[in-house]
Amino acid sequence: MQANSEELKVSDGIFQGWQQTVNLIAELASIPAALIMRISHDSIQVFATSESENNPYDRGMTEPLGQGLYCETVVAEQSQLLVPNALINNDWNQNPDIALGMISYCGLPLNWPDGKPFGTICMLDSKENCYTPQALKLLDRFRETIETDLRIIFEKHSFEQANLQLEARIAERTQELEDLNRKLSKEIDRRNASEHTLQYNQQYDALTGLANRSSLMHSLEAQLEQLNPVRSGIAVLYLSLTNFKSINNSYGHVIGDTVLRELARRIQNNLDHHQFAARIIGDEFVIITQPSKPEQTTCQDFKEQTLDLAQQISKLCQKAFHINGHSITVIANIGIAMAPMTALKPLH
Repeated sequence: MQANSEELKVSDGIFQGWQQTVNLIAELASIPAALIMRISHDSIQVFATSESENNPYDRGMTEPLGQGLYCETVVAEQSQLLVPNALINNDWNQNPDIALGMISYCGLPLNWPDGKPFGTICMLDSKENCYTPQALKLLDRFRETIETDLRIIFEKHSFEQANLQLEARIAERTQELEDLNRKLSKEIDRRNASEHTLQYNQQYDALTGLANRSSLMHSLEAQLEQLNPVRSGIAVLYLSLTNFKSINNSYGHVIGDTVLRELARRIQNNLDHHQFAARIIGDEFVIITQPSKPEQTTCQDFKEQTLDLAQQISKLCQKAFHINGHSITVIANIGIAMAPMTALKPLH
């Protein structure tokens, strides 16, 4: 970012050095006033003024441009201006500084490193003065010193601005990375959710939340492989609703689906940890059960437990479903298969 030279500040430390400079110029040149002037777009200001006797210039004094001021001319022409006696010079005998008693002037331009003007360094006297070569050389030497300070100020400001820009870019990039990270996190969550949904749909019935046919077959195969021919058994209950088609025709599929969901909930709530329920298709359900305590259960006991479970499920189906003001009763058929039929021996 290009620095606006009018907004650049001179530090107190540098200003104190400039104050010593103008004091020294006034002392060595034996003049009442040595100044450092700072120019803006519409005025010029006394920035530093020597603390010498009979100096009419106070720090902060400002004059508008366009009056033919000494320093304005130096800045405009970017060269030394030497006026030994303005009173006898037709070009300068109307200069505003005459009113302050300053009739002689010598000034040099001061510029920022980018070539823009800072102002001037100058000497003024209340009497005619051609200024000695030593005084002119001294003024030029201090001009170089002050422009070195201006370069330091300019470069420090440029460095600070570069740091601010860098910090802004880092902050912007950090924000972009945070935004990207959030997007990636959302995408990962979305994909995980999709994968979870896919896995869920592969194992569970979307309507009832029970296991589906695929999950049932996997569970049944695993349990059959683990059967102990002496002390274990497995029973499969198949349930279907004989009047479900008429329910759909009479009340609509929405209510029919609600009946299936409620029936699934009743079945699931009736099962223990060793029992497993699935919806395989439409109005068809399967329940797998095993002895809760195989070591203490005879074959006859298990058959009776299975029949009890079938009766419990049948009662659940016979209980009316109250949906949207309708009282609906389903008719269920339950079939039972056990394996192996001779697996469970009487306990001795």
